[in-house]
Amino acid sequence: MLTYLLYSLTVFGGTVVQTVSGFGFAIFVLTFFPYFMPSTAESVATSAMLSLTTAAYNAWLYRDSIRWKILVPPLVSYLICSTVMIWLSAGQPDALLKKLVACALIVLSIYFIFFSKRVRIRANPLTGTVCGTLSGVLGGLFGMSGPPMVVYLLEATESNDAYFGTIQCFFALTNIVNTAMRAAAGTVTTAVLVYVVVGIVFAFAGRWLGAKLFTRLEPEPLKRCVYGFMAVSGVTMLLA
Repeated sequence: MLTYLLYSLTVFGGTVVQTVSGFGFAIFVLTFFPYFMPSTAESVATSAMLSLTTAAYNAWLYRDSIRWKILVPPLVSYLICSTVMIWLSAGQPDALLKKLVACALIVLSIYFIFFSKRVRIRANPLTGTVCGTLSGVLGGLFGMSGPPMVVYLLEATESNDAYFGTIQCFFALTNIVNTAMRAAAGTVTTAVLVYVVVGIVFAFAGRWLGAKLFTRLEPEPLKRCVYGFMAVSGVTMLLA
Protein backbone atom coordinates (compact mmCIF):
# COMPACT_ATOMS: atom_id res chain seq x y z
CA MET A 1 0.00 0.00 0.00
CA LEU A 2 2.83 2.40 0.86
CA THR A 3 4.45 1.69 -2.52
CA TYR A 4 1.29 2.63 -4.40
CA LEU A 5 0.88 5.78 -2.30
CA LEU A 6 4.44 6.91 -3.08
CA TYR A 7 3.93 5.99 -6.72
CA SER A 8 0.66 7.93 -7.00
CA LEU A 9 2.14 11.04 -5.37
CA THR A 10 5.13 10.85 -7.72
CA VAL A 11 2.92 10.61 -10.82
CA PHE A 12 0.79 13.48 -9.55
CA GLY A 13 3.85 15.66 -8.89
CA GLY A 14 5.46 14.80 -12.22
CA THR A 15 2.34 15.75 -14.14
CA VAL A 16 2.09 19.06 -12.28
CA VAL A 17 5.71 19.83 -13.19
CA GLN A 18 5.08 18.81 -16.82
CA THR A 19 2.00 21.04 -17.10
CA VAL A 20 3.58 24.08 -15.45
CA SER A 21 7.00 23.90 -17.13
CA GLY A 22 6.11 22.30 -20.49
CA PHE A 23 8.07 19.05 -20.08
CA GLY A 24 9.91 16.96 -17.49
CA PHE A 25 7.44 14.25 -16.46
CA ALA A 26 9.81 11.34 -17.15
CA ILE A 27 12.78 13.13 -15.60
CA PHE A 28 10.81 13.84 -12.43
CA VAL A 29 9.23 10.41 -11.92
CA LEU A 30 12.41 8.49 -12.74
CA THR A 31 14.10 10.36 -9.91
CA PHE A 32 11.80 8.41 -7.57
CA PHE A 33 10.50 5.27 -9.30
CA PRO A 34 13.68 3.14 -9.02
CA TYR A 35 13.55 3.39 -5.22
CA PHE A 36 10.23 1.60 -4.80
CA MET A 37 9.21 -0.07 -8.08
CA PRO A 38 10.13 -3.71 -8.89
CA SER A 39 12.94 -2.84 -11.34
CA THR A 40 14.48 0.04 -13.26
CA ALA A 41 13.32 -1.40 -16.60
CA GLU A 42 9.72 -1.52 -15.31
CA SER A 43 10.11 2.03 -13.99
CA VAL A 44 11.10 3.25 -17.46
CA ALA A 45 8.28 1.31 -19.14
CA THR A 46 5.68 2.69 -16.71
CA SER A 47 6.93 6.24 -17.17
CA ALA A 48 6.75 5.92 -20.96
CA MET A 49 3.22 4.55 -20.94
CA LEU A 50 1.97 7.29 -18.63
CA SER A 51 3.70 9.90 -20.80
CA LEU A 52 1.86 8.39 -23.75
CA THR A 53 -1.57 8.91 -22.22
CA THR A 54 -1.07 12.57 -21.33
CA ALA A 55 0.85 13.40 -24.53
CA ALA A 56 -1.83 11.82 -26.71
CA TYR A 57 -4.51 13.83 -24.93
CA ASN A 58 -2.56 17.09 -25.31
CA ALA A 59 -1.73 16.33 -28.96
CA TRP A 60 -5.42 15.85 -29.69
CA LEU A 61 -6.28 19.16 -28.03
CA TYR A 62 -3.60 20.96 -30.08
CA ARG A 63 -3.93 18.89 -33.26
CA ASP A 64 -4.45 21.96 -35.46
CA SER A 65 -1.09 23.40 -34.30
CA ILE A 66 1.06 20.34 -35.10
CA ARG A 67 3.79 21.08 -37.68
CA TRP A 68 4.19 17.76 -39.45
CA LYS A 69 6.82 18.94 -41.92
CA ILE A 70 9.41 19.72 -39.26
CA LEU A 71 8.43 16.67 -37.20
CA VAL A 72 9.26 13.95 -39.73
CA PRO A 73 13.13 14.05 -39.78
CA PRO A 74 13.63 13.78 -35.99
CA LEU A 75 10.78 11.28 -35.71
CA VAL A 76 12.40 8.86 -38.18
CA SER A 77 15.85 9.05 -36.60
CA TYR A 78 14.36 8.76 -33.12
CA LEU A 79 12.44 5.58 -33.91
CA ILE A 80 15.52 3.87 -35.37
CA CYS A 81 17.78 4.74 -32.43
CA SER A 82 15.25 4.13 -29.67
CA THR A 83 14.41 0.69 -31.06
CA VAL A 84 18.09 -0.29 -31.01
CA MET A 85 18.56 1.05 -27.47
CA ILE A 86 15.47 -0.74 -26.13
CA TRP A 87 16.68 -4.09 -27.47
CA LEU A 88 20.20 -3.51 -26.17
CA SER A 89 18.95 -2.63 -22.68
CA ALA A 90 16.46 -5.51 -22.44
CA GLY A 91 17.67 -8.15 -20.00
CA GLN A 92 20.53 -6.05 -18.66
CA PRO A 93 21.18 -6.26 -14.89
CA ASP A 94 18.98 -3.90 -12.88
CA ALA A 95 22.01 -2.54 -11.02
CA LEU A 96 23.57 -1.46 -14.32
CA LEU A 97 20.37 0.20 -15.54
CA LYS A 98 19.99 2.04 -12.23
CA LYS A 99 23.54 3.39 -12.52
CA LEU A 100 22.85 4.51 -16.10
CA VAL A 101 19.67 6.29 -15.02
CA ALA A 102 21.62 7.95 -12.20
CA CYS A 103 24.25 9.20 -14.67
CA ALA A 104 21.53 10.47 -17.01
CA LEU A 105 19.88 12.40 -14.18
CA ILE A 106 23.18 14.04 -13.20
CA VAL A 107 24.11 15.00 -16.77
CA LEU A 108 20.66 16.36 -17.59
CA SER A 109 20.45 18.35 -14.35
CA ILE A 110 23.83 19.97 -15.11
CA TYR A 111 22.69 20.77 -18.65
CA PHE A 112 19.41 22.34 -17.56
CA ILE A 113 20.88 24.36 -14.69
CA PHE A 114 23.91 25.74 -16.51
CA PHE A 115 23.50 25.45 -20.28
CA SER A 116 19.87 25.19 -21.40
CA LYS A 117 19.50 28.95 -21.83
CA ARG A 118 22.72 29.21 -23.84
CA VAL A 119 22.22 26.40 -26.35
CA ARG A 120 20.79 27.52 -29.68
CA ILE A 121 20.70 25.63 -32.96
CA ARG A 122 19.66 26.40 -36.51
CA ALA A 123 16.49 24.45 -37.25
CA ASN A 124 16.77 22.39 -40.46
CA PRO A 125 16.39 18.72 -41.47
CA LEU A 126 19.99 17.93 -40.47
CA THR A 127 19.75 19.36 -36.96
CA GLY A 128 16.33 17.77 -36.63
CA THR A 129 17.82 14.38 -37.48
CA VAL A 130 20.69 14.87 -35.02
CA CYS A 131 18.34 15.94 -32.22
CA GLY A 132 16.03 13.02 -33.03
CA THR A 133 18.98 10.63 -32.80
CA LEU A 134 20.06 11.96 -29.40
CA SER A 135 16.47 11.91 -28.23
CA GLY A 136 16.14 8.29 -29.39
CA VAL A 137 19.16 7.23 -27.37
CA LEU A 138 17.84 8.94 -24.23
CA GLY A 139 14.30 7.72 -24.80
CA GLY A 140 15.24 4.13 -25.58
CA LEU A 141 17.54 3.72 -22.59
CA PHE A 142 15.95 5.97 -19.98
CA GLY A 143 12.55 7.16 -21.22
CA MET A 144 13.86 10.76 -21.04
CA SER A 145 13.63 11.85 -24.66
CA GLY A 146 12.62 15.46 -24.13
CA PRO A 147 15.75 17.68 -23.91
CA PRO A 148 17.13 17.42 -27.49
CA MET A 149 13.65 17.82 -28.99
CA VAL A 150 12.91 20.83 -26.80
CA VAL A 151 16.05 22.52 -28.15
CA TYR A 152 15.10 21.71 -31.76
CA LEU A 153 11.40 22.52 -31.68
CA LEU A 154 11.80 25.78 -29.77
CA GLU A 155 13.82 27.02 -32.76
CA ALA A 156 11.76 25.29 -35.46
CA THR A 157 8.26 26.42 -34.45
CA GLU A 158 6.79 29.89 -34.78
CA SER A 159 4.47 30.01 -31.75
CA ASN A 160 3.88 28.49 -28.33
CA ASP A 161 0.87 26.53 -29.62
CA ALA A 162 2.87 25.14 -32.55
CA TYR A 163 5.69 24.12 -30.21
CA PHE A 164 3.40 22.51 -27.65
CA GLY A 165 1.23 20.68 -30.17
CA THR A 166 4.22 19.39 -32.16
CA ILE A 167 6.25 18.18 -29.19
CA GLN A 168 3.22 16.50 -27.62
CA CYS A 169 2.53 14.73 -30.91
CA PHE A 170 6.19 13.64 -31.01
CA PHE A 171 5.97 12.22 -27.47
CA ALA A 172 2.69 10.44 -28.23
CA LEU A 173 3.91 8.78 -31.43
CA THR A 174 7.31 7.79 -30.09
CA ASN A 175 5.89 6.37 -26.88
CA ILE A 176 3.41 4.26 -28.85
CA VAL A 177 6.30 2.65 -30.73
CA ASN A 178 8.51 2.42 -27.63
CA THR A 179 5.77 0.73 -25.66
CA ALA A 180 5.27 -1.83 -28.42
CA MET A 181 9.04 -2.47 -28.51
CA ARG A 182 9.23 -2.82 -24.73
CA ALA A 183 6.28 -5.21 -24.77
CA ALA A 184 8.06 -7.33 -27.37
CA ALA A 185 11.24 -7.22 -25.29
CA GLY A 186 9.35 -8.39 -22.21
CA THR A 187 9.61 -5.27 -20.01
CA VAL A 188 5.88 -4.43 -20.08
CA THR A 189 4.90 -6.79 -17.28
CA THR A 190 1.60 -7.28 -15.45
CA ALA A 191 2.96 -5.10 -12.65
CA VAL A 192 3.64 -2.30 -15.15
CA LEU A 193 0.08 -2.48 -16.47
CA VAL A 194 -1.34 -2.26 -12.94
CA TYR A 195 0.85 0.74 -12.18
CA VAL A 196 -0.24 2.45 -15.39
CA VAL A 197 -3.95 1.95 -14.68
CA VAL A 198 -3.53 3.39 -11.18
CA GLY A 199 -1.31 6.21 -12.43
CA ILE A 200 -3.63 7.48 -15.15
CA VAL A 201 -6.07 8.84 -12.56
CA PHE A 202 -3.34 10.75 -10.74
CA ALA A 203 -1.78 11.92 -14.00
CA PHE A 204 -4.97 13.66 -15.07
CA ALA A 205 -5.49 15.02 -11.56
CA GLY A 206 -1.97 16.46 -11.73
CA ARG A 207 -2.68 17.94 -15.14
CA TRP A 208 -5.79 19.64 -13.76
CA LEU A 209 -3.87 21.17 -10.83
CA GLY A 210 -0.94 22.12 -13.08
CA ALA A 211 -3.28 23.98 -15.41
CA LYS A 212 -4.67 25.89 -12.43
CA LEU A 213 -1.18 26.77 -11.20
CA PHE A 214 0.19 27.64 -14.63
CA THR A 215 -0.87 31.30 -14.46
CA ARG A 216 0.22 31.70 -10.82
CA LEU A 217 3.62 30.01 -10.60
CA GLU A 218 6.88 31.05 -12.18
CA PRO A 219 8.18 28.02 -14.11
CA GLU A 220 11.88 28.81 -13.73
CA PRO A 221 12.15 28.54 -9.91
CA LEU A 222 10.15 25.32 -10.05
CA LYS A 223 12.44 23.93 -12.74
CA ARG A 224 15.58 24.78 -10.77
CA CYS A 225 14.25 23.03 -7.67
CA VAL A 226 13.44 19.92 -9.70
CA TYR A 227 16.82 19.92 -11.47
CA GLY A 228 18.70 20.40 -8.22
CA PHE A 229 16.87 17.46 -6.68
CA MET A 230 17.60 15.44 -9.83
CA ALA A 231 21.32 15.99 -9.34
CA VAL A 232 21.20 14.98 -5.66
CA SER A 233 19.09 11.92 -6.44
CA GLY A 234 21.39 10.89 -9.29
CA VAL A 235 24.46 11.09 -7.05
CA THR A 236 22.66 9.13 -4.32
CA MET A 237 21.63 6.39 -6.76
CA LEU A 238 25.14 6.24 -8.22
CA LEU A 239 26.77 5.78 -4.82
CA ALA A 240 24.17 3.38 -3.41
